[in-house]
Amino acid sequence: MKTIPLLIVLGTAFFSTSAALEAAASEVWVDSNFDVGISGWGVTHFDQVQAGVDHVLEGGVVHVAPGRTGVYSEHVVIRKPLSLLSDAGSKVTEIRGTHIALGATVLAEYVDGRVMIDGFTITRGGYNYDVFRGFGGVAARAVDELVITHNTIVDNNWSGVYIANGVKQFVVQGNYISRNHNGGSGGGILADGNELLQGIIQNNVISKNFASFGGGGITIRSDGHRAAREVPLSIINNTIVDNTQSSWSSVGAGIHAEDVFLPWTGLVIKNNIIRGNVAEDNRFGFREEDLSSNIFIGGRIDYDRFTYNNVGIRVNAYDGTPEVNLEGGNINADPLFIDREGGDYHLRHSSPSIDAGDPEDDFSLEPQSNGGRINQGAYGNTAEARTSVPPATQVTHDLLFIGEFGKIFRLTHEWMGVSFRWPERYRNAPPVVIAKAPSRFGKDPSHIRIRNVTPYGFDLRIEEWSYLDTWHKEENVHYVVLPEGRYPVRPGFEIEAGLIPNITHRWTSHLYQGVFLRGDPWPVIPVLFTQCQTARGLDPVVTRNANHPTNVLGGFSVRLQEEEASPHGGMHTKETVGYVALNPISDTVGNVTIDARSILARHSGNPYDESNWSTVHYLPMFDDPPAVIADLQSARGSDPVSLRRRENTAQSVQLMLEEETSLDAEVGHDMEAVGFLALESPGPMSYGSVQGFVTNYVRAKKPLQWVTVELWRIGDPADLYQTTQTDRYGFYRFDGVPVSEISTDGQVRPAAYSIRIDHPGFRMEVSPAFEMEGDLTFYFDASLLAVGLVQGQATDTRTGAALGGLTVSLLDQGGSHVAQTTLTLSNGNYLFEDVVAFRESSGGRIGWLTYSVYVEVGGYNPAVSPGFDFRSNSFQTQDIELNPL
Repeated sequence: MKTIPLLIVLGTAFFSTSAALEAAASEVWVDSNFDVGISGWGVTHFDQVQAGVDHVLEGGVVHVAPGRTGVYSEHVVIRKPLSLLSDAGSKVTEIRGTHIALGATVLAEYVDGRVMIDGFTITRGGYNYDVFRGFGGVAARAVDELVITHNTIVDNNWSGVYIANGVKQFVVQGNYISRNHNGGSGGGILADGNELLQGIIQNNVISKNFASFGGGGITIRSDGHRAAREVPLSIINNTIVDNTQSSWSSVGAGIHAEDVFLPWTGLVIKNNIIRGNVAEDNRFGFREEDLSSNIFIGGRIDYDRFTYNNVGIRVNAYDGTPEVNLEGGNINADPLFIDREGGDYHLRHSSPSIDAGDPEDDFSLEPQSNGGRINQGAYGNTAEARTSVPPATQVTHDLLFIGEFGKIFRLTHEWMGVSFRWPERYRNAPPVVIAKAPSRFGKDPSHIRIRNVTPYGFDLRIEEWSYLDTWHKEENVHYVVLPEGRYPVRPGFEIEAGLIPNITHRWTSHLYQGVFLRGDPWPVIPVLFTQCQTARGLDPVVTRNANHPTNVLGGFSVRLQEEEASPHGGMHTKETVGYVALNPISDTVGNVTIDARSILARHSGNPYDESNWSTVHYLPMFDDPPAVIADLQSARGSDPVSLRRRENTAQSVQLMLEEETSLDAEVGHDMEAVGFLALESPGPMSYGSVQGFVTNYVRAKKPLQWVTVELWRIGDPADLYQTTQTDRYGFYRFDGVPVSEISTDGQVRPAAYSIRIDHPGFRMEVSPAFEMEGDLTFYFDASLLAVGLVQGQATDTRTGAALGGLTVSLLDQGGSHVAQTTLTLSNGNYLFEDVVAFRESSGGRIGWLTYSVYVEVGGYNPAVSPGFDFRSNSFQTQDIELNPL
């Protein structure tokens, strides 16, 4: 067994006694609430991170809980293979150094094996050459494999992540690295290897870091070693923005790869957003925000390894001369972050970086309606990826300026992604989502399952019980979204939302944050809704509630319930359960009409008995069918049960208890208390449809197939609301378009829209703004003018003289026929107008037309320009030089 020498540094001891080694465990727990009174103290349970690291066996796991304050004020040194894991994530678990005195906050060195650091805020690291020789937030040297994931690494003196010599492989993924300050190179990440630089930097936000000598965001440095430049090193799907560097060189504030003379044959940079990085030289007042400020590659990177980035706008070549590179899928466009100043680099729905990554890359982790292509930036191929538009099946309304509620149509057994309309309301943490009591078009027993709740949206689907075939026809479901907290909306009416972790099949009690009052000093039983927010367990599951009959206890109990014939005996993996509770109410409050009450319901056991459907007659007057969620308040019947909904009108809705039949065919259920919540924004909230045709004006109004059509909501700012495609006849349709919307001051106003078609090679067409009127269907004929201009000059190669009066032909190479002819002017110039950009194949698809310019005249050899695709609405220049015979 490997022994570790005794080392004492400023009160931190590293023991190597045989007693300590014998007591070591492969899994230990750290919690600042622990003390000598806890079982396993000093063996498996500790109150400091370093103590857990010292005592765990090689290859073991150190679990760290938030503890009393969520902060561990210490420097951690790792000299063995292990995994250091935060149980609750970086928002609530912090390792805080003392800036300069002890070097890196977390240091890994001399490790023959793998070190993983996951889920912490790591801050206040510094530099010290004499003690640890570690710098910044996380530092490593002489480690076989280093994995740094899902951390928040901020406010360190030196690099946020410093990867020094001898780190053979590394992964830096899913981190938020910001506000780190390095007096050298590499403010966010410094990979400083003179041996190997094999690793991947992926899905990180690297922002607002500073370095003096290049690489405010990232510096990679090989110290002239060719081998270090030939191993795979990938910088993929990062958001590298607003970093700064200040030096005489004034280059590479975003990414700086040093050494001018050796090529980087192993380096791949793709799918990143690299923008707004500033190089400045205070001595000369120099400040540059584009050119080579964003990225500098000393030596050479092949352009087929620099692809699909959103970069502003330049990458330097071998000799350091900046040159434009917008080939290989690279773009130069404002990425439209949610809140750039506030450090929120998620993308808006209309961002050009959505669906702009490498089309060959995996996008399966992005929410549904993801466009079938990975996004650029840190959230590409993650659950937090932004879709280009809220699903066309989603209609969303405001909820008292706190959260939102909405309706989803055509939901099936496939996961569907739902984007929040007001994500800024959930910026601090994922909210609570309740989506219960779906419609009953499909007769198999089923319920709603939710996963991937983030501040930007969630996924949901219809979940049948496992004894069924899992396939389910389209249903409609309504949902409510609220951030955690208690909201006293007005006297006598409060709403509370919360999350309860680690719920299993056993009953768990939970106290409300306060007492729900009637408007006088007497308490009231709130209406309660619960639902799993996670899908860790694969077996179908629902929540069951016991809402206490009096508010004296101030809470409720909840459990998970699988089907009766569950192969696991009803036991289920721990899930996080969200809840929403509110006072019973039937009134209009602010901008929402609300009906929230409880009724009694039962099931006779006869599936054909219409009395199984309990009718709820709404008390307030709704103009349109409201959004409705419903949940059981009691657990009198022991069999697994959920709720289904039908015939929701402006006056009433019907609800039914639905048991599953995995163990037997009996479906009768005892009387239960059922709570419901009906919500409608006031005003004419009916929905219409918008439809029309897309035709090509040049080609006799022939329909254009498979063209993307966008529906924009007019406002400040304008908001992309839906997208669709034309069919083979050029027809498109938008369904579920709201007639009105709620303004920020709570007033109802008509919703205004426009239609936009922006197809490559065509002039953008935008319809006039229009307002929906009731169920009006608005038709828009988008006549696309697919033409442009080709110009050039004919000259004599011998004399350079312009050749006037020549007949010049524009050839369509696809059919080898003459598209147009014209004459050159006296100065040799010629111009072809109304050049069509596309053709339609026999399969109806649109493809680019290829042209060449041709001249044949006596005394000269015939001249033909290279073939070119016409993809512009402006000028395409094609000069012709004629060689004399």
